[in-house]
Amino acid sequence: MKLAKEFVKFIVKELELKSLPKSIKFEGDDYSAQHLTFGTYNPSTDEIVVVKGQRHPIDVLRTLAHELVHHKQHKNGQELNGEDGSITENEANAMAGELMRKFKTVHPEIFNVGSWGFHTNMEEKIQSILQVAKTGKAQKIDEHYVDGFTAKLLITVAHNLSANNRKKFYNESIGDMVTLAYKLVTQ
Repeated sequence: MKLAKEFVKFIVKELELKSLPKSIKFEGDDYSAQHLTFGTYNPSTDEIVVVKGQRHPIDVLRTLAHELVHHKQHKNGQELNGEDGSITENEANAMAGELMRKFKTVHPEIFNVGSWGFHTNMEEKIQSILQVAKTGKAQKIDEHYVDGFTAKLLITVAHNLSANNRKKFYNESIGDMVTLAYKLVTQ
């Protein structure tokens, strides 16, 4: 999350923010499914929530920028209207895009997805799972800690799937893989 902290400092400077929201939280994909959004700014609690989940880091940062623009709008006395096409939404969308273009010139590494702890391809994820199974040493894989037992379970389940289903299985998030594996084993 070092890059996210640097990004917030960058946004504070660019937007000339006098204060930050009381909290900025990163949530998983469940939040998005439950609230039908990738980010929110709540002016009454002065809190931002951004869905990190399985999204590309650039998209996560753009959402954070969008919500920080809403924070600035609120602090400047603008009434926030979250409807598509509203003045405040259009301004937040435009500013977030502009801020991303500026930030990428200073931090081109934001295009390196691996620096955020996500696996950019299935082979990397498989190798990480195999390493944990071999060593028994827990490791963070796609935002989830996987221990030796869980890694062995995932490998065993994957081995018993058809090639097509194995590929689908490994394309799931680690959390979904574990859930599927336990369902298959306990049937």
